Amino acid sequence: MHILASVAFVLFLSFCLGSIFALVVGFVLWRKISGYLETKREKELVAMRRYHKRLSTIVAELLSKANEIDQESQYVQSVVTADWLGFPPFGRQRSRAEPL
Repeated sequence: MHILASVAFVLFLSFCLGSIFALVVGFVLWRKISGYLETKREKELVAMRRYHKRLSTIVAELLSKANEIDQESQYVQSVVTADWLGFPPFGRQRSRAEPL
């Protein structure tokens, strides 16, 4: 009976220590993975902010150019043609060497 109690105690002790070890390993893994995901998210946010800044600049320039064209077109007394807007005549393809 004494040996059976000793074996049961050893099994119980190993179960407790194994559970504690599993909890510690699980916690460490959780911290590492959550840290990695947080770092990745921060990098993505920085990249998105840079992209947004570049895109905002481009859109502002396009809106400025569109406003200029609109203002100029108000003072033109005749019909606005595609050449005036910088487009090639209908049916003719623009070559790559030809400027806009």
